[in-house]
Amino acid sequence: MDDKTPLELGQEVILKEYVLPVHRGQLTAERTAEKLKAEAEILQKLDHPNIVKLKDAFIEDYRGYLVMDYVRGDSLKQLTDRQGPQDEQQVIVWAIQVLETLSYMHQLSPPVVHRDITPDNLMLQEDGNIKIVDFNVAYQVDSSSTATVVGKHAYIPAEQFRGKPCPQSDIYSLGGTIFYLLTGKEPEPISKSYPARVNENVSAELDKIVSIATNTSLQERYADVQTFADELRKLIAKK
Repeated sequence: MDDKTPLELGQEVILKEYVLPVHRGQLTAERTAEKLKAEAEILQKLDHPNIVKLKDAFIEDYRGYLVMDYVRGDSLKQLTDRQGPQDEQQVIVWAIQVLETLSYMHQLSPPVVHRDITPDNLMLQEDGNIKIVDFNVAYQVDSSSTATVVGKHAYIPAEQFRGKPCPQSDIYSLGGTIFYLLTGKEPEPISKSYPARVNENVSAELDKIVSIATNTSLQERYADVQTFADELRKLIAKK
């Protein structure tokens, strides 16, 4: 592939493997290869400090490989599973970082929708910044096409189940992720989330913001990531 970030001697990387299941037929193997190609093409297109970088992509002996930057740190799920519900102000800071990165993705032409924003796919780096990983199911929006339903069910909005993901779908998934970080519990699939009902320490203001972000109706959900981020910034300003 062209335009990859060059590898340096001694540099640590992550090697993501796709097994091309030729024993299941040529068509299945070709679909897996296309999946690899699609993820590589999207990663190649993205250039943001808070998005994992692609180093190389190749196929060898019926296996496809993506070579990506090694991200030091834990996922937010690992952190929450180990420590329990996270501090509200810290969660807000993390969420704003993610929204700023999603804003970059959604403003591309065509917009790139991650489709799998979950606590597992948000890595807390050693410098305190959040990096988005796993673009296996990321999707370049084309209004004429219908996408395959993918992602973790607790974080998938209704329109994504219908095969019509859009930038607002990432808003829903991040809302569910915030719920998890505040409560340590998975959100209920295809429903509004109210973290204060699980964790009484969550403020009413943040509880309302999460409920809007996870509204099952696109018309009632935040229209874009900037609006979502602005509402979160207001909470920080009040402290």
